[in-house]
Amino acid sequence: MDNAATNANLEYAVKTWAPGADNLFIYLVGHGKSGEFEIGEWERLSAQDFDTWSDSAQDAIPDFVAMLYDACRSGSFFPYLQPPAGKTRVLIASAGGDERAIFMAEGGLSFGFHFFAQLHNGASFYNSFTRAKKSVEAAYDFEQNPQIEADGNVNGDKKIDQDIARSIKVGLEKVFASKIPRIQGVCAP
Repeated sequence: MDNAATNANLEYAVKTWAPGADNLFIYLVGHGKSGEFEIGEWERLSAQDFDTWSDSAQDAIPDFVAMLYDACRSGSFFPYLQPPAGKTRVLIASAGGDERAIFMAEGGLSFGFHFFAQLHNGASFYNSFTRAKKSVEAAYDFEQNPQIEADGNVNGDKKIDQDIARSIKVGLEKVFASKIPRIQGVCAP
């Protein structure tokens, strides 16, 4: 069902559709301010409201909740989005709390584009994150520092965050051979 991008519609989706699912992956892309996401032309979503909705959904989800937030100042959401006790929540921000996020080539050069390309090909959340981060670093001539948080302590990019995110896959989980097969010899029939 397609609906307008509004706080009410997002709240409905997170609190009504998500509970009962094994896991939940939320992708927010657009423009952000410190602690806010511009969900529509006239609406702003606060990190506190989003956390309340996510907590409500996660209480009924047995596995993980993950979020990719691809916007300016997306890292500013981390302090607000800690999971309920005993739950796993993986947070990925395309930029630090006070940094811009760049979208070039109609989104083809963006953190999210590279992240989803890797995820689709079977990479874990962490491997998708690191490859997208390297792509952003190589493409831009200014600081944009993607971040990952997964252990609930707000201090992202630690080994425990990496290990948790490395264990999560949601793509097709395809595995590609690293090299094209070569014929080294042919035997007579």
